[in-house]
Amino acid sequence: MLREVLWVVSDSFEFQEEEINPDFVIFGPYQPPPPAGRYVRIGYFCENSRPKVETCDWAFGIPYEEEVRNDKYRRIEWHGIKPQDLVKEIPAALSRPIPPGFCNFVFSNRVAFRESFFRALCQYKHVDAPGGSMKNHSSLDSETGDDTRWVRKRRFLSQYKFTIAFESDSKSGYNTEKLTDPMLAGSVPIYFGNPEIGRHFNAGSFINAHDYLASRRHFVTRWVERLAQEESGGMERFAPRVGQRFRKAMRGLKLRLEYGRDFRRLVARIREVDQDDVLYRAIQAQPWVPGNMPPSVERVRQRWIDIFHSEVRPHAAAR
Repeated sequence: MLREVLWVVSDSFEFQEEEINPDFVIFGPYQPPPPAGRYVRIGYFCENSRPKVETCDWAFGIPYEEEVRNDKYRRIEWHGIKPQDLVKEIPAALSRPIPPGFCNFVFSNRVAFRESFFRALCQYKHVDAPGGSMKNHSSLDSETGDDTRWVRKRRFLSQYKFTIAFESDSKSGYNTEKLTDPMLAGSVPIYFGNPEIGRHFNAGSFINAHDYLASRRHFVTRWVERLAQEESGGMERFAPRVGQRFRKAMRGLKLRLEYGRDFRRLVARIREVDQDDVLYRAIQAQPWVPGNMPPSVERVRQRWIDIFHSEVRPHAAAR
């Protein structure tokens, strides 16, 4: 976690992991928040949930800052990837042969909405699915070698013209490695998730499903979305698994209400690009980020500096 989260200030601080008497405790969304103590509590809510800013001294998360409206909160930028990696070597990209495979679908968790799209696209052409969701291909774990699963995944994606890059939900601010993994592998993403993804990436460098799906948000959708929030109805405190299943069901219902199941315009766009190499190359020629320049991380970097300077310590230890 230290490498993925704190690289942005690794040139300014030396970190030492300490289990007994830490100065700073960084905790994520997968465990209960630590009790108050003689340390600074930093919540790093890197999943699709509302940050619990009341449980920590400082907080990072997925939603945009204008939605959370709390001075101790910052939106996570580029979790698990360095912005300079998103500078595209366009001549190199265009010099590579177009991948031989059509499209892949690499997911472990089953999400009804993206599985519906998988079926719709398969009516046009076969899509390879090596994960637990819609599995019809040998698992990536069956590959030999000592490479990490991320290396194996990107190597697999590089064999395909397109990668289905659907998040588990559509929520403002929520975008993950689902988009950047195929980018770095040289496969054109078919992206669905953050409806405001154009705030961060050049939408001309991938197929943005939001441009081809009709959004029908109304009061029922917003009500269901509230039900899908963490600790809905207090169930999370007493029956965590029941609460998780309930939230997943509500997110699925929200997607069905908002976007339906009509993927014809999206499939037609993919077919158009698939059958026209000139059009495919034109997408490859687009930079991933505006101006093909590394996005700034200064706001997040400065927030970490403020945190580590918030109390005078002999060293910055993290757990």
